[in-house]
Amino acid sequence: MTNTNPRRIALNLPLLGLWIAAAGVAVLGYWMLQRGTAGQAEFYTAGGTDPAELLSQQSLTTTGGLLLVAGVLGLLLALAAHARARSAAILAERTATDAATLAPVASDEVDDDIDDKDDDLDEVEASDVEETAADAPEQETTARPVDDDTEKAESDTAPARA
Repeated sequence: MTNTNPRRIALNLPLLGLWIAAAGVAVLGYWMLQRGTAGQAEFYTAGGTDPAELLSQQSLTTTGGLLLVAGVLGLLLALAAHARARSAAILAERTATDAATLAPVASDEVDDDIDDKDDDLDEVEASDVEETAADAPEQETTARPVDDDTEKAESDTAPARA
């Protein structure tokens, strides 16, 4: 008896929301465009003279057209995002399969070579630090107390510049 777990379907909620929102905006835009166009046709057929009604129908048509374009653009964006996510999933699956089938080949000679160079470098750095510490002269720092009267006298005797 084999123990296989079925692959759980991953649901990408933001992508699903993008599809639904884009389709909804496109449908709303189409409905508004049709309603505005039909209203204008009725207005002209009836021989209407009210400019507010005409502007209202034209605004409805314009807004509907813009929403329709935005919805179609959203659908194209959702399609592109869906294709990108799908291609990334396929690439990840192929990479996992390739990694499982191809065992990495490591060369012991290369690893030993690198370790030897690191050890040599550590020895050189350690000897440089010891030489620098031995060559550095010892300096003592002495602090002299500050006397306000002395500083005042020094500033009074300084020659004035013309």
